[in-house]
Amino acid sequence: MIHCFGNKYQTSGISFSNEEAAYPAKNMIEIFYMISGRAHIQLKDTIYKMVQGDIILINFEEESIFTPQASSDPFFVRASLANELFYDNTDLFFPQFECNSMTAPDKISYTRIRANLEKLIEEAISMKTENQFKLYETGYAFLNRLVKSCLVEAKGQNVNSQFQKILVFIQENAKTDLPLTKVAEHFYMNSSYLSRYFKKQQGVGFQEYLTNYRLQLAENELIFSGKTISIIALDNGFKNVNVFMKHFKTKHGISPKEFREKNGQFAHQREHLSEEEFTFLENWLRSSRKEIPNQNYYEIDYRQNEKKQTLPAHLINLGSAADLLQSDYRKQIRFLKKELDFQYGRIWNIFVEEMNVDVTRIKDVNFDRIDSILDFLLELEIKPFFELSYKIRRIYKNVKLSETPLLSKPSYEIVNDDWKNLLSVFIEHAERRYGHKEISQWHFELTRDEKDLDEYIAQYQTTYKILKNNNKKIKVGGAGFKYNFDQIPFEEELAYFEKKQLKFDFLSFMSFPYERTDKSQRHSKRVTDPNFLKNMLAAIHATKRETCYCEVPIYLTEWGNTISSRNRTNDTVYRGAYIIKELIEMIGKVDLIGYWISSDLYSNFVDSKQLLNGGSGILNKNGIPKPVFFAIRFLMSMSNNIVFIKEDCLVSVRNGSRIQILLHNAKLFNYRYFLIPENEITYSEIADMFVETEKRTILLKLLNLPQKKWQIKVNEISEGHGNLLQEWENIGFGSDLGREETEYLNRITIPKLTFSDESSSEITLKRELTPNEFCLIEMVKR
Repeated sequence: MIHCFGNKYQTSGISFSNEEAAYPAKNMIEIFYMISGRAHIQLKDTIYKMVQGDIILINFEEESIFTPQASSDPFFVRASLANELFYDNTDLFFPQFECNSMTAPDKISYTRIRANLEKLIEEAISMKTENQFKLYETGYAFLNRLVKSCLVEAKGQNVNSQFQKILVFIQENAKTDLPLTKVAEHFYMNSSYLSRYFKKQQGVGFQEYLTNYRLQLAENELIFSGKTISIIALDNGFKNVNVFMKHFKTKHGISPKEFREKNGQFAHQREHLSEEEFTFLENWLRSSRKEIPNQNYYEIDYRQNEKKQTLPAHLINLGSAADLLQSDYRKQIRFLKKELDFQYGRIWNIFVEEMNVDVTRIKDVNFDRIDSILDFLLELEIKPFFELSYKIRRIYKNVKLSETPLLSKPSYEIVNDDWKNLLSVFIEHAERRYGHKEISQWHFELTRDEKDLDEYIAQYQTTYKILKNNNKKIKVGGAGFKYNFDQIPFEEELAYFEKKQLKFDFLSFMSFPYERTDKSQRHSKRVTDPNFLKNMLAAIHATKRETCYCEVPIYLTEWGNTISSRNRTNDTVYRGAYIIKELIEMIGKVDLIGYWISSDLYSNFVDSKQLLNGGSGILNKNGIPKPVFFAIRFLMSMSNNIVFIKEDCLVSVRNGSRIQILLHNAKLFNYRYFLIPENEITYSEIADMFVETEKRTILLKLLNLPQKKWQIKVNEISEGHGNLLQEWENIGFGSDLGREETEYLNRITIPKLTFSDESSSEITLKRELTPNEFCLIEMVKR
């Protein structure tokens, strides 16, 4: 083994081999990188087939069997990384990584990991032993890239934090004399209490845990170092070699010497290369050396501008019905409609006490407040989209912490006779007031939430029958599926609905990147998978195809990057780039998307004094656009004639005279984002929470354009342009702004606008996008 991280870490380094590797290392991370040939690697019940260029990481305590295919002339690099290497140099406790090129072959972070590992290999075989600093520098650069790009979480981060500190202290001091009393004194605890507490948390007693941990350290040194057995025993906290040998034989049934003879081949897996292997590696490094791509080149032939896809319909979640009675709320909705011209406005809690609806007065129900809201929406030509289930107003700060500032009470039990009568009276009233043609365009959604399936089915069937009997063109759907954290799997739920013959005009979903890890916790864990939405939609379509609902449209009625209304990334350009990135992913897979939510007014509370508070609104509480507003405006301005789609580029053509190009450079969050509760993230920390922060150059070559002059207009949103957060910082993050200051911020928070003219049948456009920048390029015939 070539030690790449300093003499302290004798069990960590890289080696070269073509032999089977089945030893389950303890407290070690293992990385296998195929330089040539093929291999199979087994993780639990899954066998992955590795070919040249594949890379995989085995996490702490994961057992694996790595089997090179001898007939393919295999050669691979094995990097072994001890646990202490991480907790000595970071504040991470048992970090867990995700790095498997067989499951995500095109992932850019894996490309960067390979590049760093290849630099380490090059330095390791250079034989410049007189100066190890460069080797160590390259080694730690590799570790930094690994942590930055592939860290998923720290194991045990949901465990009692005090116990984590105790374990870290034990591991840091395991090589010294460490009685229980010393640990207890350090944490100001009683020894007897600590003994009981430790066993309850860990499942084994303190001394047994300490001995096993010391044995794990010793096992690694027996395999990966050339130390004598006596030195290994003393270096790892055993009083003498006899005590060590006794414990070792009790655990393994063989002596340390026999263990080393059995497994010791791993210690010397090609630290010294043959001349032939050295030449092979040099040639391989030379051929594999290339720049990591940070430029995308696309050609678009204007003659081939046939329609390829259609954008989803746009819905904005406006808020609870009572919110729309407020003048400042209406002012902001009026502004959103004028600027975005969205089609549908989703509202909920229309039959509550605040709306003056009294179910006991069924023959004389007062719909005045509901009428006021509907008059307002229809005046703006916003089509109402009703969520009929009762929705408690919760202000989520993070996945486990929320507040309920206002508890409105529903005026009905949704499936009893009062509900039937109330819904019938309301839809008849709406028919008389607004006309049959108007309400034919309305949507009604009934979400299941946590209701019993049979209870929901009865509720839905009642609702569907009442509405359809009045107007068959009204769209009725449900059930607000929460694909990733429903207690009942989606496929079972949908199959049961099919069995009960439920009819849906649309299937509605709520999508936020969380997953349930405990049935008692609604949103218990943020999802780290950047392909979360893509994978979810693929699974939904696969399930839907096997049912009678295969042709039913999919609506994402609630969708966003976080449920938190105190997550400060909501106020950044990142959220705008994220919205564009994810919508491009949705094209052709979703029929309607619902942006969450219209304004920060929805989550305005006692802790919302500042101009920005991490709210989920498209506008801040003063009605000033946030970057996400401009992202939605750019998307809504695109023609439905989509002619070109790439992960960072969307092109549409309008009437043959206008070409619209939407570009983005959305970045992915790294481990830091997922380790901090969402409401505790500060604005100053966000810049360090991305996997990589490189600029991206996009070259677009438009071919066979009509021989006419084109005016090219570019609208740019970046850290320095159209970014309310940056403008607020520029005036010192004032906390008590007056009307003059907010009007000033509203005036200057606009995209950067540039114009140019081109006269050619071939035009090349070049844009260098900063991290999370997005822009709309419009080409208009002159």
